[in-house]
Amino acid sequence: MGAKDPKITELEGQVTNLTEELETAKAEIADLTGRLEAETTAKTDAENKRKKAENELKAAEVSNVPKNFKGFIIPVGDPYVDGVKRFLNKTEKVGKISGDLCVRYSSKYAEKALKNYILRASGAEDNKRVAWAQEELKKV
Repeated sequence: MGAKDPKITELEGQVTNLTEELETAKAEIADLTGRLEAETTAKTDAENKRKKAENELKAAEVSNVPKNFKGFIIPVGDPYVDGVKRFLNKTEKVGKISGDLCVRYSSKYAEKALKNYILRASGAEDNKRVAWAQEELKKV
């Protein structure tokens, strides 16, 4: 058995080079994947911080009501507040209500507003809001 065929030696060298290139490409892919995951996590964190700040701002808008306010507040962002406002305007002629709906427990409108709210929330099967309104209704 003599010397190896030069063509075989050349092909073996090419295989070795391609194997090294493949390993390098795998390492680059792993690095890029790690960077992408880090970026995605950073974006998610930033979005969560933005939402938290937005919610705090909404809470601050509602919190301009006096601390000793004896009543309930339905904030502007609530899905049923506009319907309750329309109901009060039509049935009680309270006029245009802008902003959060703030009603004292002692008000003659408190019970009607909460019952209307319960009706709207239960129609949408929003049990969390129904439970909240029922608790508030007990305070009236």
